[in-house]
This record gives sequence, C-alpha cells and structure tokens, in this order.
Amino acid sequence: MRRAFTFLAAALFFGGQLSAQVDGRAAPSPAPKVFSTVGAAAAAYEPTRWPDFVSYSSDNPGCGAWMKDSLSLKLKSSTQPAIYTKAAPRSILSTTVDFNKEIGAAYNKTATVVITWTVRIEAYPVEINPWSGVTPGLCSPWHGTYTEDFPGGEARTMLYITPPGSAVGVQKGRKATMTFPPLATQTNNNPSDPTVTGSVTLTGSDFTGGEIPDTLKLDVMWENDTYGAQIQTPANMRNITVLVVPVTR
Repeated sequence: MRRAFTFLAAALFFGGQLSAQVDGRAAPSPAPKVFSTVGAAAAAYEPTRWPDFVSYSSDNPGCGAWMKDSLSLKLKSSTQPAIYTKAAPRSILSTTVDFNKEIGAAYNKTATVVITWTVRIEAYPVEINPWSGVTPGLCSPWHGTYTEDFPGGEARTMLYITPPGSAVGVQKGRKATMTFPPLATQTNNNPSDPTVTGSVTLTGSDFTGGEIPDTLKLDVMWENDTYGAQIQTPANMRNITVLVVPVTR
C-alpha cells in the first residue's frame, strides 16, 4: 500500500504541474480586422501652376510678353494678379478607426496597423484666356490668340494621421506620386489605368508614449503639381483599407 500511495502522490504532483503550465499559456491573439472606406463623390483640384505660354498674336504685345517671360510654368502664388495661392495638401478621403473599441486597449502597444490607399487620378488642361474680363484677368486690352502648352507634371498622395485631441494631422510614411505625360490642349488624355497606390505600416513605436492611440483619424491627402492642369478623381474610384493585426506578447 505504501508503494501504491507513493505512486499516486507522484502522479498527482506531476499532473498538477502540467495543468498549471497549460492554464498559464498566453491567450491567443484576436483575429485581424479589416476596415475599408470608399470615396463616394468626385473630387477636383484646380491648377496650381501656369501653363507654358509659348507664342501669341495680340493687340497687347507687352502683356503677351509678360505672360510668356514671367508666368510660364510658375506657381500661381508667386505672380500678380494671380488669384490662387500655393495649395497645401487637401483631404480627398477620410475615415476614423476606433482602435480601442474594435481591438481593445490591451493591444495598443503590440498591434501592427497596415494602411493602404488607391486613387484614380485624371488630368485635364485648363486653357488661360488672357483677357481681363474673365478669370484670372491678366491683360487689358486683349484681342488675339495665345498658344499654350501643358507639359504634364505630378500628382501626389499621402497619409495624414490625426490623434485624439489634436486638430492638425501629421504625415506618416512616404508620398505616392503619379507622373503625367504632356497634355495636348483640348485633347483628352485618359491613360489605361491612371491609379496611384500608397501604403504605411504603423506600430506603437510610431506614436507618442509607445502605443497606438485609442482612435485614429486617417486622411488620404493629395497635391496638384501639374502645369496648368486640373486633376480629378471620379466617384467611387478611391479607397483606403486598414488592416489591424493584434499581437499577444
């Protein structure tokens, strides 16, 4: 009976150790979550640079020469009587992810957030009428013609993140750039797939305090750096996708 009792006690002891090990394991991480937002309305960004004023024939040659020599390809903010200022990046798509609600505060320091955006951008030349009676009102008088070239340029998209309590967003990651070829006046330029895609990966180390804020306001911004062209994105042709991967450590 003594041997049997000793064996039973040993079995209970080692069995209790095994049970404690199993119970002490970390709980499995929650499944990743995906959030997606689509821009439902079209958006446009007016030209920020003048086209290239190539040649002219007019009853106001002095103004024609001024346009050619002083305005061609310049930012509209640096010339008078310009009506535009140099435009800062503008939001074309915005969404807010309630990280605390969707994932839980326990993962603010360990989760990985992958943000991807795709935007279709088209560019169209905007001809300038020099006559002072129409916007932007450059020359008075003006009767004649002006040949204008549109050398293309760039459109850029980027991600801005606004943490709770802040009124100003901060750019995260790199800009995603699309380069447009020269745009012929009055000729539609519609590339087969004019889309630009960007992506940013974030962890708690990217934020103050070493953890992801409870809520994140995300904005896809864009810039127009074409020469005399308006850029636009059609309805339902831009989106942002947020993949949140909680990790238990």
